[in-house]
Amino acid sequence: MGPYTDLIAHDAEYSLADALNAAESDFGQDFVEYWGLDAHQPPDGVDLEEWRELRRLYGLGQQLAEVAATLLKRKGLGPGKLGEAVELAELACDFQAKVDVLLDAVRDKLGDEAAAKAYWQLLPQAPKDPRTRRGVFQTSLELGTSRLFLPPLKQVVARVQMLLKFLVAGHGERTNSFLSHVARCYCLDHRAELAVMCRAVLDTALQDIAPDDVVRAKLGGRAAERVGLSRRLDYVRASELLSAAEVASMDRVKSAGDDAVHIAPGLEPAPDTLMSDLVAGLVAIERARTR
Repeated sequence: MGPYTDLIAHDAEYSLADALNAAESDFGQDFVEYWGLDAHQPPDGVDLEEWRELRRLYGLGQQLAEVAATLLKRKGLGPGKLGEAVELAELACDFQAKVDVLLDAVRDKLGDEAAAKAYWQLLPQAPKDPRTRRGVFQTSLELGTSRLFLPPLKQVVARVQMLLKFLVAGHGERTNSFLSHVARCYCLDHRAELAVMCRAVLDTALQDIAPDDVVRAKLGGRAAERVGLSRRLDYVRASELLSAAEVASMDRVKSAGDDAVHIAPGLEPAPDTLMSDLVAGLVAIERARTR
């Protein structure tokens, strides 16, 4: 039995999400505490200047995670700072290459058992080791990235369950196929991307009942002229192929995608609302297509 047996036995709702949250929190606390990254003095046996350098690298990792999340440069983070991650990786790789040469030499002269012991003794531990410096920075970046980029697993699972409701609601295979194109953005809460993808999926689906040549014949236009989503919706309205409520759902999907691309990300409707409008539109298109 593993370390989670008692927790599972006492609470059947204790989930992987709970375990991951606890593990991430515990790891982050232990990491910061071990290196004294939030302390006023270095841990025992760690040189003051080397400790200050580790604290600087930890702070840099947190800052770069935020920069990556927004793509907005911060004051004090010029090209030199932004390129430091590459330099840290190169120094660590060069140092590891030297360690590997040494381990090969130990193995050749003293055998595998001696090489195994040497391997454990040569793992990065000292603050001045380039691999340690890279490791502190890398872990800081991982902690910051996890906080800024990764949605909570319980939220992802809730979205998956909602998506399954959409998929088992009696829609045809074509509707479900279109939904598969937006599923990942929906589940991972990529809202701007979801709005753009929903608009693109709707445009593609509408071509089943509003192909380019038919739209041009009804509304006019040159043969070489591109028929976009606006024209397709105008055709659907003029032809009265769908109800006003169904077209209104499509209009909202189009507006959400337009806002995400042309105005500003962040103005999108709630993902569940957007998905409901898209499903309503796709179902209406499928029904009209099979009449």
